[in-house]
Amino acid sequence: MDILEAIGKRIREIRLEKHWTQEKLGEVIGVSYSYVGRIERGQKNISLQTLEKIAKALEVNEAEFFTYSHTEKLNPSEKMKEIQEINFMLYKQDLQSILRIKPVLQEMLKQMKKK
Repeated sequence: MDILEAIGKRIREIRLEKHWTQEKLGEVIGVSYSYVGRIERGQKNISLQTLEKIAKALEVNEAEFFTYSHTEKLNPSEKMKEIQEINFMLYKQDLQSILRIKPVLQEMLKQMKKK
C-alpha cells in the first residue's frame, strides 16, 4: 500500500467514526463527494492544504492521519469490508427494527470499550 492509499484509508476511518458521509465531508471542505472518494481510494494526490482542510473539518490534527492502531486485528480494507457488510444488513431492515437494534449495539460497544 502506498502513502496515498494509507492516508486515504485513514481519512475514511476517521470520517466513518464521525458518522459522516463523503457528501458531508465534501460540502464542508468545498469539494464534490466523488473527489472525496478518489482521495479515500488513494487515487488523488492531495496537497497539504487539502489535508489541513480535511483535518480541520474532521476535528483531528494532521498527525492522526499517520497514526494507526497497533492493536488492530484487521487491516483497514478488511475492517471496511466488515463495516460495509454490517451497514448493508442494517440498510435492509425497517426503521422499527433498526431502532430496536441500536440500543443493543450501543450497549455491546460500551461493554467492549471497558475491556
